[in-house]
Amino acid sequence: MTQRTVFYVDDNPKAVRMLRFALEGVGYRVVTVCNAHDALEQMKQSAFDLVLLACRMPKTIGSELAREIKQVSPRTPIIIVSGESLLAPEELTYVDACVGKGATLDSLLGKIRRLIGGK
Repeated sequence: MTQRTVFYVDDNPKAVRMLRFALEGVGYRVVTVCNAHDALEQMKQSAFDLVLLACRMPKTIGSELAREIKQVSPRTPIIIVSGESLLAPEELTYVDACVGKGATLDSLLGKIRRLIGGK
């Protein structure tokens, strides 16, 4: 099976390190950036199997970035990672799944596997 690539956009270096470690540990390749501008540039240059987005970052909201990513790559699934337990329906328009506050790593991995497969 081909190694799947997850593109993770988050401005929190600790969260990036932890999630990268966890995802690489189960066989995914992980590419990260820390802001919306770099995320859009990367999406224009590379193909990814899945995008993970932090819900809130400086100068952008994950749902707005999700809309812009879908314009560049309409078929790429997006999971938004939120520190909140619930997001408004309009924040989920361009998102394929949401992982909210209190979710476990197993829950996130389950959503990733459902969208793109993997171990």
